[in-house]
Amino acid sequence: MKKNVSIILLLILFFSCASYRKTKFTLDSVKLGDDIHLVIKKYGNPFKSDVYNENNFHWTKIYYKEAVGVSGYTYILTTALTFKDSILVKIEQKDKYLLDGKNFISVEPINDNIP
Repeated sequence: MKKNVSIILLLILFFSCASYRKTKFTLDSVKLGDDIHLVIKKYGNPFKSDVYNENNFHWTKIYYKEAVGVSGYTYILTTALTFKDSILVKIEQKDKYLLDGKNFISVEPINDNIP
């Protein structure tokens, strides 16, 4: 009897745990050193992009947004990918909680200091 109760409690504990939704930009799906054309082909056109030249290098920063649910709460996750001469050199992520489930997307810099 004790064994059955223990197993039932263990199963309840196991199945009641919240699972976290993964972002599509996991470390095994996009890697430093990837080519910008490969990333855009894989994930589609970015939400926003910044492009400029500095110190004889061509810098491109592209942004992707996705909704991520965590324990019943929705966050907008912004992933910024920085490329130096078309090669990925930096990955940044920032989340923003959606109050009362209102769906809005704001454009705000993750970090103005590029790279």
